[in-house]
Amino acid sequence: MYTDSPTGSSYYYTAVPPGNAGYQLPTGTLTRAQIIARAELWVAQQVPYSQTAWWTNVNGTYRQDCSGYVSMAWDLDQYTDFWTGNLNLVSRTIPAATLLPGDILLSAKHTILFAGWADTAHTEFDYFEEAHQGTNARYVVDAPLSAFLDNGFAPFRYDGIVGSSTLSALSVNGQNYNALASQGSEVDPPGVSTLQPAGLSSSSAAAAASSVSAAASSVRRPALQLEAADVADPLSRRDEGMALGVGGAFLLMAGLVMRRPIRALPRRRGRH
Repeated sequence: MYTDSPTGSSYYYTAVPPGNAGYQLPTGTLTRAQIIARAELWVAQQVPYSQTAWWTNVNGTYRQDCSGYVSMAWDLDQYTDFWTGNLNLVSRTIPAATLLPGDILLSAKHTILFAGWADTAHTEFDYFEEAHQGTNARYVVDAPLSAFLDNGFAPFRYDGIVGSSTLSALSVNGQNYNALASQGSEVDPPGVSTLQPAGLSSSSAAAAASSVSAAASSVRRPALQLEAADVADPLSRRDEGMALGVGGAFLLMAGLVMRRPIRALPRRRGRH
């Protein structure tokens, strides 16, 4: 069941992932390029997997597990408790053949972010994931699509995706799927709880923010956040200009008063 905090209304899932839900939450908008850029940043920062810890960088504060990773990449509301059990509230199933960068493969236990096809036959693909305890956010290459579709995963597309699928070359190195699968299950990650994890609280957000390194805070913001900053900056400059204008007018009037010859002024009439 999902409870909408502003209204207090509750909605029961009509289908547990990998099926569609009967109720969809409103979303923002994000391009595929922005989604992949956000995912790359966690790989670059080597964010360790955790179902109880939270990571903060220029893209916000999100839980360090598979669904937290997707929530961060999709720029979902940080204070809505998204997990594998309800990511279908902001996405819908699509045919596997139509997967594009920024889509996901979702099961009841795990989710991965589709990064692109690895072959022209569309039988293998690359993806981003937070896998399980003891691993960091990673980029995986040459994974067989059938391995996921045969093990309870379904393709989903975020409702807020806009724009084309044209992307620039990735800036992170990939790990081979077969090598990872030989060490442990990729489709059924070991040691991962299927229970709904705790959501973000003010205290956990503060704790996560305190753990961010100076290097992480200096990373250039993605275009989506730059646009938000560009909206805010002119407003602050306008406010400063108004303050300076008012201050200047006051000084000008004060100067005019000081230049007048000193003489007896008529008594002001009181208000009755």
